[in-house]
Amino acid sequence: MKKLIFIIFCAISLNAFSQANMEIVTEQVAHYPKGDTEFFMYLNHSLKYSPEAKLDEIKGKLMFSFDVDVDSTISNFMFMNNVGYGVEDSLKKLILPLKFAPKVMNGKAFKSSTMFTFPVFAH
Repeated sequence: MKKLIFIIFCAISLNAFSQANMEIVTEQVAHYPKGDTEFFMYLNHSLKYSPEAKLDEIKGKLMFSFDVDVDSTISNFMFMNNVGYGVEDSLKKLILPLKFAPKVMNGKAFKSSTMFTFPVFAH
C-alpha cells in the first residue's frame, strides 16, 4: 500500500512539474531578413568611395549600431568610430531605408539594438 501511495504521489508531482515547465519561450533577435551575408554584400556592392579615399587606399573597420523598431524601421543610428572621407555618411544613407525584422519574444515584437562591424577597403 505504501508503494502504491508513493507511486501515485510521484506521478502527480512529476505531472505538475512537467506542466509548469511546458511554457515555450521563443525568441528571435533583430536581423536583416535576407541574412547577414546578403546585408554585407549589398553594402559592399553599393558603397561608393570618394576618389580621395581610393587614392589613400583607406582600410579599417567601421563599427555602428542602431535600433530596430517594432515596425521594422531603423532609428538611433550611430557610429562608434570614424574612418573619414565621407564613408560614414554614405553608409548611413544605404542602411537607413532598409527594413529589419524586429526582435520577437513569445510572438510579440520588441524594439532592440543591434551592432555591426563593417570592413572598409577603398581601392
